Amino acid sequence: MDIELKLLAGLPVEIKGVGLFHNPKIREIIDLGESKYNYYLSSIFLSRKQVQNADENLNDFELLFAICYHNKEFQEIFFNALKFFFKEEDVGLDTDNQSIFFYFGEKKENRRITQDNFDEIKKLIRVANFLEESEKEEFNPINEKAKEIIAKFLKNKEKLPKIKEKMNLHSILSGIAWKSKNLNIFNVFDLTLYQLYDGFYRMDVIDYYQSTIQGLNAGD
Repeated sequence: MDIELKLLAGLPVEIKGVGLFHNPKIREIIDLGESKYNYYLSSIFLSRKQVQNADENLNDFELLFAICYHNKEFQEIFFNALKFFFKEEDVGLDTDNQSIFFYFGEKKENRRITQDNFDEIKKLIRVANFLEESEKEEFNPINEKAKEIIAKFLKNKEKLPKIKEKMNLHSILSGIAWKSKNLNIFNVFDLTLYQLYDGFYRMDVIDYYQSTIQGLNAGD
């Protein structure tokens, strides 16, 4: 509940020992490109279920680390995703005697992304992007290019982490801008992604409530 309130207010969320997670504003996603944003989400939610002949001894985080270590192109996408959400300039990966980890800034700063807090980061990104988590669902990024780039590395197009697709970003922005009393085509882009989705779904709830009340008053 505290996290959702911070996201609704457009405030960053602290991941202890790592940094501040920033829910991107619509302008930032448009500037980046929606397809590239989907690349970022795809890399973050990569799972071992997608990988043919994956080592059974590796969990999702260990597999992600291995792919980043061996494939520089995928590493660049994943590192850029972390930089985008945390507004950091430098990301690295390393190991010590106890664990594998990604880190921000200089390694001596000890701001590490580990198995434990990466799960927390993924949950936060799910909430911020209104993504549903279900083992029965397949990952189906809004933009088909996001599928292609993961398939290129993993050679497995059939199993990709699922983003719940309801409407595309353009449709939601347009609907909110022209229907809302307080937002318009000029200021809607200043919303964060969470604020946009929350407003969109709340409008649906309000419309349903109003139509129900009208029906009751009319005797339907």
